[in-house]
Amino acid sequence: MAKKIHIVPHFHWDREWYFTTSRSKIYLMKDLGDVLNTLEKDPEFKYFMLDAQGSLLDDYIKWRPEDEARIKRLVQAHRLVIGPWYTQSDLMVISAESIVRNMYYGMKTCLKYGPYMNVGYVPDSFGMAGNMPQIYNAFGIKDTLFWRGVTNDMVKHTDYNWRGHDGSTVFVTQIPHGYYIGGNIPEDDEDAKKFWKNECLIKAGTGATDNIYFPNGFDQAPIRRNLVELVKKQQEADPENTYVISCIEDYIKDVKAAHPELEEVEGDYDALYLSPSVMHLKGDIESIVSAPVYVIDPLVYATNDFYTLIHTILSK
Repeated sequence: MAKKIHIVPHFHWDREWYFTTSRSKIYLMKDLGDVLNTLEKDPEFKYFMLDAQGSLLDDYIKWRPEDEARIKRLVQAHRLVIGPWYTQSDLMVISAESIVRNMYYGMKTCLKYGPYMNVGYVPDSFGMAGNMPQIYNAFGIKDTLFWRGVTNDMVKHTDYNWRGHDGSTVFVTQIPHGYYIGGNIPEDDEDAKKFWKNECLIKAGTGATDNIYFPNGFDQAPIRRNLVELVKKQQEADPENTYVISCIEDYIKDVKAAHPELEEVEGDYDALYLSPSVMHLKGDIESIVSAPVYVIDPLVYATNDFYTLIHTILSK
């Protein structure tokens, strides 16, 4: 059966992880600048996804305000794919309130430039919280794409439905081998032949339809400027299947159009592996994000209410 391979160009961006925040911003100036140049020069390079993080736009515009109009044009043409988050989060660590505000401020930020991607894209969270379908639905989101949490023994395919704690549901596409599986397409013909067969058709070809989601990107990685040529080259080498530069929303649309019978999972899903260093850092993060939600926020609201009460009394 012929397959349709959706090659989705993107980069995954850790504002502070491998690098300091300052160094990461320098890389962002170069990499996002190259994305803008490539999309403007090559109309066949249809899409590029900015890791669903509106904060990247804020960081970039602070340094290069002259590019704001360029970004708006590409976003409004649905070629530069942004949002809906403000930053990427580990959904099993931070509070529900933090998640809600992240989404709210992400959407608000993105609307300054144009429409945001209406998909809960979470490529690097260590597990999925069971209240996420409810949160997504509250924001009008019916689809999500993530990597870790659900394992092969739970579902047969990487397209399925997910029911949250309150009964809310979302459609899921899961990346079977990470957001970087298609990030290193070889230039050599023989190497490319093996790569497309093993990484794409076999490893990534686990969906519920004849569509394959194949992300092309990596952490803080520059845009693959000759991706259009590589895709055309592979199309010529494998005419039985169809290879297109695509986006998450186009992939989901094609999957749903095929009307597959979808399995359903329910509740929380933890990742099965965490390195000791990651566990230590995530514990620190949990402590940090608890303070604003459970201490600072209540104090702020209580203080505002107090001053409102005093003002009302004095004004009488």
